[in-house]
Amino acid sequence: LDGSYTAEHHGRRYALFPFVDGRQATWNDADAIARAMRAVHEIADLVLPRTDMDEWCIEVLRDRHDHPWIVDRRDELMVGVDRLEAVIEQARAIDVPHVVCHHDLFPHNVLIDRDGRVATLLDWGHTKLAPREHDVFAGLCGPDPVRFLRAYGAPRLDLTHLEYARLGRSLTDLAVRIRNEVDLEGVNTWGFDMLRRVDADLELARPFCDR
Repeated sequence: LDGSYTAEHHGRRYALFPFVDGRQATWNDADAIARAMRAVHEIADLVLPRTDMDEWCIEVLRDRHDHPWIVDRRDELMVGVDRLEAVIEQARAIDVPHVVCHHDLFPHNVLIDRDGRVATLLDWGHTKLAPREHDVFAGLCGPDPVRFLRAYGAPRLDLTHLEYARLGRSLTDLAVRIRNEVDLEGVNTWGFDMLRRVDADLELARPFCDR
């Protein structure tokens, strides 16, 4: 009402955006999403916080490893948590360029116009300066990681940062469902199923990595 584009109401922030005539992207739009991601990574001179690679999911999963949704797979899950802690330590010791990273550039956050081009990217709430691998991992979660990486143009990726991002996302998707006790099916599809794919996905990405 006062002409601004953001406001707070009952403790929640709201934002107003112009209408975009488009559809939600799918993995069939992987090439367009990959090119849009590359364009984001080429943005320069934005003042943003740098990633610290602190993963809240580690504490949640350790504290709730006896939750009935996961107790039967507790040992498998703890192997993943231990691995993530180790990979974070390794990744912090590897100096790679930091770029503007969206951190959730999956099809559900992309609108495609009637000509098949990216019309807009949604949900910038987690944007930070981070290694590009912290965005590129999203392509590994789709049905054709190699196609995505080729469309992005992804030579000389760092495999350790890619492992961190890919593994961390699966554990985070699992942890948020356990913490909030919502979407039991998602514990399997977005959590354990994707967790079990990590090594196979990284192997597909290996030819694009220099270490």
